[in-house]
Amino acid sequence: MKLKPKEKELLLRTLEDLVGTRAACILDESNEILGRVPVSELAGALHTVENPHAVVFDGAMTQDIAMAARRKGVRVLVAMEREGAFPGLTVLTKAELA
Repeated sequence: MKLKPKEKELLLRTLEDLVGTRAACILDESNEILGRVPVSELAGALHTVENPHAVVFDGAMTQDIAMAARRKGVRVLVAMEREGAFPGLTVLTKAELA
């Protein structure tokens, strides 16, 4: 998925605001925050929100988060770091947004 420069800037700013908090923000297609939760509760929290578009979090991308996001229809995930591939999802790191 190709992101517009403005969306990249917003996602980077959101990630920078989360650094050190171990928290996650769930955004809708208008980039409005649907919720903010600890990363440890992210997979469960995704089940409770309607139409999440993006998730930005202070942590490493995991398969559990990827599977929960994919099931809920999330299109974009932004994490501090990632290892491996996550088919069907746009997964970006801070370095890729900067």
